[in-house]
Amino acid sequence: MRDFFFHLQTPRGLQPAEVSIACEGPEAAFMEACRVIPDIAAAMLRAGDNPMLCQFIIRNAKGEEMFTVPFTELIRNVPAHSRH
Repeated sequence: MRDFFFHLQTPRGLQPAEVSIACEGPEAAFMEACRVIPDIAAAMLRAGDNPMLCQFIIRNAKGEEMFTVPFTELIRNVPAHSRH
């Protein structure tokens, strides 16, 4: 297991992760980001924020940027009536 930090980049700025998440490797960290984005996006919408402008910046324990995961990768700006 390796430690990864999931920093949240929003239009208001970077919200640094305070704790790490242990994952098997970079691929597992990417999958974890994909797993949590829908819930975070829903909470942001309820608060009146636009999650389409956000992304995770994932860094390893050394602080090296591994990759970014834009929220748009998992959510689309599609009207609810057209999702059926």
